[in-house]
Amino acid sequence: MNVGTSAKGIAICGVAVVALSACSFRADQVSTGTASADARNGARPPLAVLDDPPPTRRIPYLADNPDIAAASGMDLAGARVAATDAAGSDLIALTRHGDKEVCVIATDPVVLRTGAGSCASVTAFATKGVFAVLLAKDFREVVGLVPDGVATVVAGDAHGHHTTLPVHKNAIRVPLDHVTTLTFSISGRQVVQDFTQAPTKI
Repeated sequence: MNVGTSAKGIAICGVAVVALSACSFRADQVSTGTASADARNGARPPLAVLDDPPPTRRIPYLADNPDIAAASGMDLAGARVAATDAAGSDLIALTRHGDKEVCVIATDPVVLRTGAGSCASVTAFATKGVFAVLLAKDFREVVGLVPDGVATVVAGDAHGHHTTLPVHKNAIRVPLDHVTTLTFSISGRQVVQDFTQAPTKI
């Protein structure tokens, strides 16, 4: 993933791959607007967490941005919380444009109605997942969703160290300071996500 490349965007204030203060949502992974065959046929993305029950607590990001998110084609009713870290940041999985795209959003642990996110077409998600970089004050994190069947990812850092991390409910999150690459296998094919060019400051 190269966060610096231009990408299709939709307007959601407070959501951005690079900075929380921006008023944009950037789909950095191949969001061409062309639906996959599965999406056209109404098939669900390979994302089991979407079958979880709806969250029982109030999620500020989902509750406070309904009009803007709905205008961007996001299915807020179908959104699910895949993970919540110790700081209180929720990692949200959802779809948009009638299940044609898979989106990941991570909320700012302080200003919970804002966050960072990224979307990918169903085809792109099924072959390499979808990832974003959450930047906040003293908080930098890589977040992502991977397809069903991916149980672990291997995080590589700048010093050549590798750590195997478990995937829970399709979700992965790791401090940006601790990762330059994430490597995992989808249907026997190795996928490498590169974060060496990811921004490190708001």
